[in-house]
Amino acid sequence: MNTYLETPSQINSTAPVIFKKAIVRHHVYRLALFDFYQDESRESIREEFSGPLMKIASPRLVDEVEGFYQRVVTKTRNWYTSESKNLSIEISKKKMDVCFEKLAMDLGIDLTEGARPFTPFGLDAGAKAKKAGK
Repeated sequence: MNTYLETPSQINSTAPVIFKKAIVRHHVYRLALFDFYQDESRESIREEFSGPLMKIASPRLVDEVEGFYQRVVTKTRNWYTSESKNLSIEISKKKMDVCFEKLAMDLGIDLTEGARPFTPFGLDAGAKAKKAGK
């Protein structure tokens, strides 16, 4: 996400200020993880990078998730700028929760079921759902 935020279209906007906020970053990272775990087209890359820990992220993995940030950063920036009246007021946690839940639905991310990171099912949940015909 940091790499994408440093692009000219984002750095010359309100994005750097908005994405310095821990709660915003938390929501976006959470959506990115869920998207990565639930996207069937990323099955092979999940298998490749879910085992060993690496000090530096693989450029291939970075490219895979950068597309997600391209879809989410601008939508979040526009919503946050509008709701905060051009960053003049703080947005409540409740409003942010609702916004990111709606964004998850718009992106086809299931926050309650399916493959989820850091659970006993993790990557296996997607495979089980596929076998069950879901």
